[in-house]
Amino acid sequence: MKTGNLTTTRDRLALWMQQSSTTMAQVARRTGYNEATISRYLASTMSGNREAVESAITDMLNAHERRQTWHAFYFDTVGTQRAQTLFDLIRETCDIGLVTSPAGMGKTTAAQHYASTHESAILITLTEGHGDNWGIIRFLFDTLKVRNYNRQRHGTKDSVIHQRLAQSERLLIVDNAQRATLSGLRWLFDLYDSTGIPIALIGNPDILTRLAGSDQLSSRIGLRTDISHQQGRHDIDWLIDAADTLLAEMWPNAPQEVQLLAREAVRQEGHLRRLVKQLRIAIRLSDAPAWAGKQAAAFVEARSLIGTPTLD
Repeated sequence: MKTGNLTTTRDRLALWMQQSSTTMAQVARRTGYNEATISRYLASTMSGNREAVESAITDMLNAHERRQTWHAFYFDTVGTQRAQTLFDLIRETCDIGLVTSPAGMGKTTAAQHYASTHESAILITLTEGHGDNWGIIRFLFDTLKVRNYNRQRHGTKDSVIHQRLAQSERLLIVDNAQRATLSGLRWLFDLYDSTGIPIALIGNPDILTRLAGSDQLSSRIGLRTDISHQQGRHDIDWLIDAADTLLAEMWPNAPQEVQLLAREAVRQEGHLRRLVKQLRIAIRLSDAPAWAGKQAAAFVEARSLIGTPTLD
């Protein structure tokens, strides 16, 4: 199945499907061909326009690899380091902690990295309109992956969660906590009381307003930090350092003009998150013949494609 040192497209597809647990039905949807065609292609028994099928599969695999390259990318900033230090402290003190900052400062990146490197940590991400107690129960229940759940045998999802987490000391990280309603926050605090697990709430400054509406909840926060604030150092300084580090890692051959543009971009709403997106687009544009040797222009074009920055 190999020619010299070159892996065939069929090899690539089979390996990717195995590693990513992707089914033939999913490959069929992504390539536009039916499942039977994909099955015959993998078995080397297909007839007809094999080149067209292989071209669609190659395009799908290449696109996936580009996305995975960026998704796996992680770099430390002062902000992510502060967030991860607080996660450790929350675990050690078995407390409820709060990590805040404006959008795009690295809170989610820090949470995802921490969860990926600490197997006992649990990460859930709240979505708009699903931050009440029932929504949080569903997110957490699904994350815990309870097999063969039967309500009559196991009880309610709420009770299963409490049983699973009681005295486990597992860190629960709740991202986008500003989307939690008061009922959702109360449920989380009740979960803490009944199980003793440490909980880290991560959110934009809006969560401070939500907590301020309940003295009982606000007073329960044992540890808190705003990762955008540094003692004795202006907020923008570490963001500029982060922009330089990010550019050096993602686009090491970019000219100095792009560095100046990146430093300006990181000051805008969305900050690092927006800069990462702009860099991804600019790097992709610069690979096209029309943008060859015009990296700065590609970066500016990427900014126009993204449009006006908005807060999450």
